[in-house]
Amino acid sequence: MRDLPDYRIPKEEADPRGWKIADSNGVPVGTASDLIIDLQALIARYIVCSVSRGTAREVLIPTGFARLENESCTVHLDFVTALDIEALPTHTGLPLSEAFSAQMETAITGTPPAAADDPKIVRRNS
Repeated sequence: MRDLPDYRIPKEEADPRGWKIADSNGVPVGTASDLIIDLQALIARYIVCSVSRGTAREVLIPTGFARLENESCTVHLDFVTALDIEALPTHTGLPLSEAFSAQMETAITGTPPAAADDPKIVRRNS
């Protein structure tokens, strides 16, 4: 959002920028420094996390893995550990390449993404 001065988060929605980020064990892993917005859908797709453990760098956390807690100003990653964060590729800017997205998905889910030619649904032969 830092590059989108005409866009704002509505007052009734939480803005996690500046909030601490905690992994699934409650271990602090960094701070939410920015949001990556899908301009067509007008939703935040990723939280930019300034990592505070190990090497200082920025990584992307898909918003679907984040739970915002307003009272403590904390982003909770209920299914992501500090080790998962360490495995994430360093975010160096937009646009995101397919290779970067695949690395990110593999680090968070533990499974490489399906190939584009892999069918999602297959017909069972009776």
